[in-house]
Amino acid sequence: MFEEASAPVQKNSIKCKQCDAEVPKLEGFQPWCECGWNLLAIVEERPASVGVDGKKKRDLLDETYIALNKQRGQAVYEKLNRLADFGASFRFSRFCFYTLCLFVWSGSLVSLIFAIATLYYFPFNILTLIFVLVLIALTYVVIPRLESPPADTVSERKCPKLWETISKVSVEIGIERPDALVVDSGFTASSRYYGLTQSKFLTLGLPLLLFLNKDERLALLARELSHFDHRDPARGALSQQCILSLMHWHKMLYPDEILARGEELSAAFGNAAMRCLARIPAALIWLMLRIRWEDSLTCQYLADRCSAQISGKAAAIGLLVKGHFGQKFDTFVQRQTLKKGEKNLFDSLTEFIANFPQREHKKASLQCELAETSLSNDTPPTCWRKKLLEDYEESEPKIVLTAEENELIDKELASLCPSIEKALINEYKIGLMKSGEPLFF
Repeated sequence: MFEEASAPVQKNSIKCKQCDAEVPKLEGFQPWCECGWNLLAIVEERPASVGVDGKKKRDLLDETYIALNKQRGQAVYEKLNRLADFGASFRFSRFCFYTLCLFVWSGSLVSLIFAIATLYYFPFNILTLIFVLVLIALTYVVIPRLESPPADTVSERKCPKLWETISKVSVEIGIERPDALVVDSGFTASSRYYGLTQSKFLTLGLPLLLFLNKDERLALLARELSHFDHRDPARGALSQQCILSLMHWHKMLYPDEILARGEELSAAFGNAAMRCLARIPAALIWLMLRIRWEDSLTCQYLADRCSAQISGKAAAIGLLVKGHFGQKFDTFVQRQTLKKGEKNLFDSLTEFIANFPQREHKKASLQCELAETSLSNDTPPTCWRKKLLEDYEESEPKIVLTAEENELIDKELASLCPSIEKALINEYKIGLMKSGEPLFF
């Protein structure tokens, strides 16, 4: 199947609907043309919520991220591109951001303090008890919580070569290696702090690792570990939970409709007043993200530059492009759940990657040039990240992963496949039942 797709003949072509040019028609892949036909931006968004009308919609956080990206993505790139060293001049904004976090955390305790004061200064009766219980319940709902760290971590005993490579990259960057490693089913990677001790967790998506070559794997490790070096405020558990607390306030105060069907006109005034109150947490969310944004974008660009220093510019750019293959992987898994072959999911994925058409690599590279393309709503547009890497002066990679070492890592990853495969198939079977759209790569 994929061998035929990688070398299409003339009869397997189709006319572009915009410029009438002949373009290859690869089996299982959506046809596209360099004129822009079917060449759409890729944005890996968080799962959308569902409104009262049954339609998916972005929440306040997504809308704020998208607006800030449009306003500041290019401006931060141009600012950093003018500086020879842009790693040490963005600390005051971080101080302001954490000051606001402290303000929000303190504000969440006001209702609890008010409840205690009510019990102390007012006579005890049923109304007082109800009022105090409401305040305590409100405090419980909106107070920031520390997110529990992932339980399924990968020990050094199970993946010694992968841990050894992580240690090498950490030493080269100049940081201590992470406290824990998680390998999951996502087509992404992340570095996060958890708990009061701010333990460092590195999360790597197994499907993404399988798509990457040995140099791109080094680039991925360098990019994610670099966030620990620069203390990216977007990765901190305390700051993120503070913003989520404000989101709770906003959702509680913001009614979906001012006047719902069957409600009296008087309810409209109450709903309108609630929407006005909801503007307060919304304004705080915008202010906190706006203060943090340039600092966080700078950390993203620094991480990209670090990945180029560790593994080479070509590997860093290749990582950016392949990071947008998530939708192709999703469709692959969905199709595999419909088949009843003898091969397991990851054996089929290995074959799929080996026969992946070069034309689709080119398509993804062109999509990365579009201004709207980004790895997620809270990351800079890929076109500016790619441009900054292309402007970076080429140098010899600081670490080289040999073919033998990469093969050992592959064997270690293979031992993790069965459990992740089971989770993926269950997840996408549910997704198939909910989706009525055609499956294209």
